[in-house]
Amino acid sequence: MICPLCSATFNNLPALYLHLRLQHGNSNTPLKCANGCGRIYDNLYSFKRHVSTCSFIPDISVPQNVDEFLPDVSTTSQDICINSSLNSSDSVQYDVKNFTSVVTTQVDTFVAKLYSKPQLPRNYVENIVQDVSLLFKNCLSSQFKNDLLVILKNAQVNSEELQHVENMFEVLDNSFQHLSSEYRRLKYFESNGLLVRPETVEIGSRTICKTTDKGTLRYTQKCHVQTIQLGVSLKHFLELPDAYDSIQSYISLLQSDASVSTAENFMQCPLWQQRRARYSLDQIVFPLFIYSDGVECNNPLGSHSKVLDAIYASLPCLPPECQSAIENIFLVHLYECSYRKDFTDEEIFGCVVSMLKSLEEEGILIQIPSGGLKRIYFITCLLLADNKAINSLGGFVEGFTANYFCRFCKTHRNDTHTQSVEISGSLRDEKSYSEDVAASDPKSTGVKFDCVLNALPSFHITSNYAVDIFHDLNEGVCHYVLIQLLQHCIPKYFTLEFLNDRIASFFHGPCESNSMRPISSDRLQKGITKLKMSGSETVVFVKFLGFLIGDMVPKDYSYWLLYLKLRQVMDICFSKSVSASSSTSLRVLVEELNSMYVSVTKDTLKPKMHNLVHYSRVLEMSGPLSHLSCAKFETKHRSLTGPAHATTSRVDVSYTLALRHQLVQAFRFISNESILPKLQFGPGDILDLTSYDNYVSFRKSIPPSFRNQTLFSPKWINIKGTKYKPGMALLVNANENGPVFGKLKSILMKDSDIVFLFEYYLNAGFNQHLHAYAVGDTDIWSCKRPSELFDPLPLFAHKDVCGDSYIILRYAL
Repeated sequence: MICPLCSATFNNLPALYLHLRLQHGNSNTPLKCANGCGRIYDNLYSFKRHVSTCSFIPDISVPQNVDEFLPDVSTTSQDICINSSLNSSDSVQYDVKNFTSVVTTQVDTFVAKLYSKPQLPRNYVENIVQDVSLLFKNCLSSQFKNDLLVILKNAQVNSEELQHVENMFEVLDNSFQHLSSEYRRLKYFESNGLLVRPETVEIGSRTICKTTDKGTLRYTQKCHVQTIQLGVSLKHFLELPDAYDSIQSYISLLQSDASVSTAENFMQCPLWQQRRARYSLDQIVFPLFIYSDGVECNNPLGSHSKVLDAIYASLPCLPPECQSAIENIFLVHLYECSYRKDFTDEEIFGCVVSMLKSLEEEGILIQIPSGGLKRIYFITCLLLADNKAINSLGGFVEGFTANYFCRFCKTHRNDTHTQSVEISGSLRDEKSYSEDVAASDPKSTGVKFDCVLNALPSFHITSNYAVDIFHDLNEGVCHYVLIQLLQHCIPKYFTLEFLNDRIASFFHGPCESNSMRPISSDRLQKGITKLKMSGSETVVFVKFLGFLIGDMVPKDYSYWLLYLKLRQVMDICFSKSVSASSSTSLRVLVEELNSMYVSVTKDTLKPKMHNLVHYSRVLEMSGPLSHLSCAKFETKHRSLTGPAHATTSRVDVSYTLALRHQLVQAFRFISNESILPKLQFGPGDILDLTSYDNYVSFRKSIPPSFRNQTLFSPKWINIKGTKYKPGMALLVNANENGPVFGKLKSILMKDSDIVFLFEYYLNAGFNQHLHAYAVGDTDIWSCKRPSELFDPLPLFAHKDVCGDSYIILRYAL
């Protein structure tokens, strides 16, 4: 980045922006883009917005195979080397190929960006491309071209220069020729390696009935599934800027912390060590998670409802700030859900298994930034899904009413009604699973057929230590406990209207993107087991329930103690890192929760509560359970449902959606942007730290580079996907006395360096009744960089009905 006023250079846009605010804040000189496009702006805000999106490329090589699609543009005098009429001693060489490359790149990016809009149908893209192409021809290459040539001739510009101008107009006139139809566009993107087109694989045929004017006819319909070559997608992804390097840096960081007793990633866990043991230490091996779920592509309540099954893949070795981004989840397989009734899993998933086996045994070659080639292997370590989907793919019975519904153990359904601990003797293993497959008796074994993924060298369904806290806790156990609590508290301690009034008036704070919904009276009737809330809304309701009714419920009330026990279980399940003792703690808490539920409610345990008894084993083998949640994959479905709502074609909806998904991915590849989240910040003010009354108290904690400097203080900042605003609470540290909190007062920036100025909270101790820490204000201020915080996620100090402040942790530390 180059300053347009003093020509100083900077590494990134935030540094340039701060320089302009601090050094040229009072200048009225127009700002000219120094990237090469030459646009001029009269204010700093418009200039910053333009520079952040300016994609002018002064010198770029022609993309591969572009000559096949570009028009033949003739030049004169070997790309025309002419003498300038302004200075006859200077020789300027005009290269129309360079201009052609710039125009082609911009046109390719423009068209790819149109395809990346999920709500824009492909026929609209066709119309836009045609209209813009006509605009270029009618405006630029006709009237404007003729008038400009007349002006240049009158100015006595020599013939070589005129010929070059005509060549440039000819390039603009034909700039969309290689993308003039959808066939050409798809072929062009595919030939340049930008589009990984879905492959249509025929798996068989079935007989269907169709009503016509001649009556009902029966005919044979060919059935297809859509498969995307995962190896090609991974290759393009790992060759994006910062992708390979950031992954290797993160893996090196995890390996350097091997002596630490905590685990924050799957690669630090025993299951990965078992899978990795097949390879030598000098081989590069990445873990791979596979996810399967159904997608409603039509209105589920309509007459044309259709469910597709999608299989995604993700890399758990990505840096933490990249793992939740849905663009880092890859579509692998898409097919109609009804095919599972007519075809075997080997027929439907055979191509997927072959692909995953190839990634594990042969790997892929990628071009690393240093210029060499690296072979990377990918091991399919876990199959993630909700309970029904994972049982279906795993060959187990799908219904919870079956005698042996659990995929982890062979415990009879009647015994699970009161079971609080895991029975190691009943756990499934490869031997017992093979015997159950051979027995072919699902009623007495719970196994219907052999899992198709067992054909992979390093995978077996019985060692698939994966659970889904989103469906088990958020949409399961939380509802069971909450309904029991509310049914016995209303109207004994408060009314439903009282609770809804407090929900409506509660301030959620800046850290919560979800809000609580009012409770409907019909949800509290006997026999109802689920509140009318989404999984995310349920977590928010559980989190703040103490502030809503904690003052109305006695501390020793048995149902409230059951709720608090649930909070303790959730704290460990949602944690981002776990210690060696976390597995034991979770095992004890689950035993207490299930035992309390049976004794307090006089009800039996639900199947999702039985799943909890296996959570401690999964946590021990696979690491933090929050990293195994299906929540982010549920969000990924929007990349399919959005295009489904935007198109009316249902001839082959799986191909339509798979192709559109890959076109969105093609835009990412052609943009060639870093996978790391960009630093973003809002407007702010110039700040002098000495103006603070507490300057003396925090002066020593200020980094030396920030002292005696005029700093920029934005109103908000987004660092690695996490947004911070003054007023939030920071988890500064944690020690034997508990967590140390701070209230964010100001965000300080100098170039791209960031410091948080905060005021320490007084931690008055943990309030078990509210499951929150009581805090108070102090006059002690300090500074820390974001990387120095104990936990990067911000918190907020909420007030109860008495006006006292409390902070609730997101998860156990």
